[in-house]
Parts: sequence; C-alpha cells; structure tokens
Amino acid sequence: MFIKFGSKGPALHIVGTTDKEVTETASYFLDLESLPTTDHRELSVGSPFSYFDFTAAPTPCLSRIFEVAPLRCVSLMSLLLSADQSTELATMSEKVQVNIVDCIFQDGGTAFVDALVSRPSSFGSLTFEVQVNMDDDNFNRLLRVDTLEHLGLPFLFTDDQDSILLLSVKVESLRSFVFAPMLSIETKAFGRGFCFLKQFLSRNRTFTVMDHDKRIYKDTWWAIDCMYEFNRFYRGVTGLVTETHSERAVLVPAALTKHARYASL
Repeated sequence: MFIKFGSKGPALHIVGTTDKEVTETASYFLDLESLPTTDHRELSVGSPFSYFDFTAAPTPCLSRIFEVAPLRCVSLMSLLLSADQSTELATMSEKVQVNIVDCIFQDGGTAFVDALVSRPSSFGSLTFEVQVNMDDDNFNRLLRVDTLEHLGLPFLFTDDQDSILLLSVKVESLRSFVFAPMLSIETKAFGRGFCFLKQFLSRNRTFTVMDHDKRIYKDTWWAIDCMYEFNRFYRGVTGLVTETHSERAVLVPAALTKHARYASL
C-alpha cells in the first residue's frame, strides 16, 4: 500500500503480513498531519498492483484526510471500501474533490449513493477512473443525483437508454467517454416528445447532439430546431453582457441625446 502527499511531498510504501496491519499503519501516518495545512494539495492512497482491503481502517480516517486540507484532491486507488466508509466519504461537511480509481464498494455502492442523495449541500467534484465498480441500479441512481457539481466517468460502453440518461445528469460539468453501437433516432430513444433531449438542451445551451455521421438529432415538428435557435440567441445575448465594447460608452450617450432632441421638437 502507498500514501503519496502531493507531487513533491513524501511517498510512503507500507508492507505487512496482513491487510489489517498495513491499514493500521497507514492510518497512523495519516493522523500525523497537523491541522490545518495548505501544503500537499493532492493526496493519493491505494494499492499499485491489486485490490487492497481498506475496510479495517477506522471510520474517521477518511474525514481526517479532508479536515487537514479541505481543498486538496484525494485519490483513492484500488481499495475495498466498507459501507460505513462509503457513507463517511459521501457525507463530508464541506465540498471536496475525490478521484475514485478502480475502487470496490463492498455493498455495490448502495450506502455511497444513499448518502449522496440525502446530502443537504453540494458534494463537490467526484471522478471515477478505470471503471465504476457499482451494480447497475446504483450506477443509474448515481446519474440522477443532484448534489454533485462535477462528475467524471471513465470510458463507458452503453446502450441507448443509458446514453440518454448520461446526457441528463444534474451536474454543472460532466466529463465522460461514451461508446454505444448505435444511438437510435426513434422518438422513444429521447423520451416521449423528445423530452430527455429538450431537458438536456435547456440545461446545456452550448451543446449540439449528433449521431456518428455528425447529423443533428431533430424531431419532426421543429421543436428541437427552435431550441437550437433559442440557444444560439441566448449565447449571443450572454456575449453582449460579458463583452464590453469601447464604442458603447460613446454611442449610448449620443443615441440618447439624439432621441431627446427629436422628442423635444
């Protein structure tokens, strides 16, 4: 098992006769950090070669990691996490950044998703790498969670239904690589009346959804076309607000003066 404190910090490699002994040693070193610190903005804990049983670590161990440096990104690699540890990870009091790299949830992810669903505030950033070791039901529930700001997912092989569900996640940013043999263009693939696609486009006004031939998915009664037109208008208006032109300071007073002159005649 290894613990790496940042890109330039110390790296510890811990060995022992049992996973429990190694876990207890790792917990000891993690507890040595002082409170608080702005150093070591990254922390990696895991196993480089095979899955490691981390369930013997005391429950407050994960909380301690974030208490020491709340803003750092924590990567958990190839660890077996208990239901209690999963709940602890999902119920941090502050927003966190977590990378879960090929870890296994002992209960299939149920406790982790349950805790995310019931959070009263944002979790922050959650990224899965290599693979998401959850059962299908919990993964689908994860995609419906509304307490994440960022969700990162590894390369996914999906069918039509999962592809549409992935496009409708309630996050501020999504990073994923999706491979589907074919995304059906039938209306039912996007929900009744293309409701899933409409919902996605209303939340992501810079996106265009196309098939493998780069043809834009549309309905037959121009509703999707109208949404794209509105989104283009929206982006243009937003640009006017955010971009200040040097001529505006001169032209606006001139136009108002001219209008006032004609109004007084």
